[in-house]
Amino acid sequence: GTPYTTSKRATKTNYDSEDGRPQFLDLYLQLLAYNLNKKCYTLESIEDQLAAYALINKSRVLGISSPTEKVSQEKLMEIYLSGNIERIREMMERQLSDTKDAYQWMITERNFIMADGIDTLCKKNSLFIAIGAAHLAGPTGILQILKERG
Repeated sequence: GTPYTTSKRATKTNYDSEDGRPQFLDLYLQLLAYNLNKKCYTLESIEDQLAAYALINKSRVLGISSPTEKVSQEKLMEIYLSGNIERIREMMERQLSDTKDAYQWMITERNFIMADGIDTLCKKNSLFIAIGAAHLAGPTGILQILKERG
C-alpha cells in the first residue's frame, strides 16, 4: 500500500530507528511473506485504524478523560513472553481507559472487522495470521468471536 509518510528518513520510535530494517514484528512477517512470494491480505484498512485514533484524539481535546495505570514496555514484554494474552488485554483496557470509549473503538470494534476478514479468507485460503495480542482474548476477542461462529 501507500507509505504512512512521505519522509525518506528512518522512523524513530521508542524501539529505536528502523534504519532500513523493520522494527515491528508485523512488518517483518509481511516482508518475509513478500520475499517468499506469499499473498498478503489486510484485515482492516489504514483509514479504519486512523479513524479510531481520530475519535480518541477528539475525545481528549474535549477533555473526556480519567486516571489510568500506564504500562511500561518492560512489563508488557514480560507478560507477552509469558503467553498471558488475557493479562495483555486487561492492561490495554486500562491503558485506554483515560479516554471515553477508547477500548471500544481501538479494540472491540476492530476485532469484529478483523474477525469478518478472517472468516471470509479462511474459507478460500490456508492462512497465517498476525494480529496484536490485545485483540485475541476476552469475550469480544477475535478468538471468541470466531469460536462462536464455528
